[in-house]
Amino acid sequence: MCATLSPKTAIVLVASALLATASHAATYSADVTAASGTRNVSGPTNTDTFTGGVPSGGLSESSSTTENANIGSSFSNGASVSMATARSLSGALQLSGSGNANLTTIVSSPPMSASASGTSNARFTDSFVVTCASAILCANGQTGQMTVAFLVQGDFGGGGTITPNGILSNGGWNGYAQWAAGLNIVAAHYQTGGVVGAANWAGGQTRSESQLGGSTVGYSVSYPYAEFGVQLLTFDFEFGGPVAIDMLGKVSAYAAVGYDSSGSTAQSAFQSSLTTVWGGVQNITGAGGAQLAGVQGLSLSSAATGIDYLQSQVSAVPEPGMALMLATGSLLLIPAVRSQRPRRV
Repeated sequence: MCATLSPKTAIVLVASALLATASHAATYSADVTAASGTRNVSGPTNTDTFTGGVPSGGLSESSSTTENANIGSSFSNGASVSMATARSLSGALQLSGSGNANLTTIVSSPPMSASASGTSNARFTDSFVVTCASAILCANGQTGQMTVAFLVQGDFGGGGTITPNGILSNGGWNGYAQWAAGLNIVAAHYQTGGVVGAANWAGGQTRSESQLGGSTVGYSVSYPYAEFGVQLLTFDFEFGGPVAIDMLGKVSAYAAVGYDSSGSTAQSAFQSSLTTVWGGVQNITGAGGAQLAGVQGLSLSSAATGIDYLQSQVSAVPEPGMALMLATGSLLLIPAVRSQRPRRV
């Protein structure tokens, strides 16, 4: 669950400070895709996308398909069932996404297999300007330093089972769950527009699993291995100059099973959920390192978007729940989900 982020204690050194947006309004973009299929039947690939101002709703897609097999009285009926869901929710300064895939194969004599995947990508961009009433500590063009918090939280995992009632000759189960998140900040000069300071954080994890074993590894080269938690980013900026933020989150889940032996069954389910949250401005300093942020009553709100960049709340758009509920019964196909193996440092 989300931990409360408390601003650092600071000394009142200025009469007032205001946060005004730059000329660019907040933009939110997201896409979700759910896909499923079996050996002989392709399931639908459902995709939903959104780009524009920050919405109060979200995106959701699902995909499901079933392949049946009945080759005579000598064999029992068989079926390959594939189900996938993907969701994406926004709360302006909060991105939430989930992907889940689950399936089962009840095998007759002919080869049967199934696979499912769900992905969710969301991105939020905006810019703001910090201004201050003090001509000494924080006049426009004066260099300051800002520390902000970025919260990344979620859950991911999965597993599968094999029930060999016949002679296993081929097949198995495998899958993975992934998450990745990033925050980029660039502060520009008050007049020239050149870069004054920048900060970024990116990280993620992949949990891969199969009947042969599994592991938790880094997401990719662009998103190195990272734990969930709070990240603090510090960067230089100029009062009166625009500060641009770019926040994103990605999740995906994939599962596959396949068998061609009489009476054998395979089951697999994987899920991934992620919430990334702007944790608020933790500290701002002006000339000489004077503490300007975290003072009770100090307002750093954006009148244009309703977003309070000092805090992690959203005043203009209802916030979604911090926890995402995955599709009901998504793991009921698995008698016992394998415990996650120790993470590799």
